[in-house]
Amino acid sequence: MPLEIKILDYGDIELESSFLVLGHNCGRTRRVLTLGFLILGGPYPVLVDTGYRSNQIMETLGMRGLQFHENMIENQLARHGVPRTRSCPAGSRAT
Repeated sequence: MPLEIKILDYGDIELESSFLVLGHNCGRTRRVLTLGFLILGGPYPVLVDTGYRSNQIMETLGMRGLQFHENMIENQLARHGVPRTRSCPAGSRAT
């Protein structure tokens, strides 16, 4: 059974550089890409979610989220034909 990995673009995050590498370029802002991964070809699609849910969440952490409508997880999944059905907690399996 061949599996296919799709890259999902969740938007960018602007954060202080030393968050990425402790003590390096303190005070400088960097923009980093936030990705997720969708694995297709098995009995069920598998989502590896490494992103964030909303820009407001990032603001509470002192970062700036740059997530637009097309970057929302529902829209990224829809691009690959995966409908939103229900959420499962991390580490659990859908049945």
